[in-house]
Amino acid sequence: MTAFPKKPSFRDWQAAAGNLGKGEKLSTLKSGFVAVYGSSEFLVGHSVALLRKHATELSGMAVTPLEASTLTAESLNAILSQGSLFDPKTLYIVRRAEQAKGLGALLKAARTVPDGANLVVLAFSGEPLAAVKTELLEREAHLVPCADPYPSEVPVLLRKLAEAHRLRLAPAAYELLLETTGPDLAKLDQELLKLGLVFSEHQGELGAQDLAPHLGVLREDEAFALDRLLLARQGAKAQALLTNLLARGEKGLALLGILAGHCRHSLRLIELNNRGVSPADMASAMRLPPFIVKSYAQGLRGAEPARYLDALGRCQEVDTWLKRSQIREDLGLAYVLEALAADG
Repeated sequence: MTAFPKKPSFRDWQAAAGNLGKGEKLSTLKSGFVAVYGSSEFLVGHSVALLRKHATELSGMAVTPLEASTLTAESLNAILSQGSLFDPKTLYIVRRAEQAKGLGALLKAARTVPDGANLVVLAFSGEPLAAVKTELLEREAHLVPCADPYPSEVPVLLRKLAEAHRLRLAPAAYELLLETTGPDLAKLDQELLKLGLVFSEHQGELGAQDLAPHLGVLREDEAFALDRLLLARQGAKAQALLTNLLARGEKGLALLGILAGHCRHSLRLIELNNRGVSPADMASAMRLPPFIVKSYAQGLRGAEPARYLDALGRCQEVDTWLKRSQIREDLGLAYVLEALAADG
């Protein structure tokens, strides 16, 4: 994009984000700057996350966050220069770039970006000032305008978010997700992240009937908290969290899905670890973010698969019982936790 659109639209974001959808693009951008800005706080954050992901996973770049308030002409010139041809390029991310003092003047004073230079992502909350826009255009910065989609465009974005979480959803599943969660993009992304954990090993397309038992208001931080307690074998605390979630109105089948996913992830990681697979290859094989694989690897040191095979078998039993209303939800979940928290 060579100019700031007068009225940014979701289609502008699609075009700009699409150009950054391939990792090799990051290392071949003419400018050393990428400007992410606009009224959609979610898309600004999502775009920065996309850049970070492609930089580390596809371009082999290091990523370093920077405080906007610390930027000076000297520091900006320093980070734009590559220290060595043999060192990996670095992607610097400056959030709330509008808080940088005199950013327009800093950009104007920055030296011409040499070939092989590092990249600087300037993420703005809202529109950059006119002076900053002028300098960004002068520098041929790659522009990523972020405007919320119209209601008719939300399904398009939803498909992209689902793909990012390695999910294939049928049209009816998207409709159910929107009907259940509403149009809030952050909430939709949270639901997709949770579903990605539940269905991480599912290879085919998921229909509405697959998603229905798992849709609710369980936040991803609560799912991760439950995972961490299980990895630490803190059965009492995990039971207390499950009890609180049930009391809040969470569905027992959705919570059972988290427990079953935990068992499958643990068994798969133990297998890969015994085969000497590297953490990066584990993340790829398990279709999970590297930070989740790292937390599992730390919590499963010395773990035996028998514990998780027993617990997974109990998950299958409880799933049948719950669907036939043959057991209370809290008792069914406690039955699974008993196996996960067992000694030995």
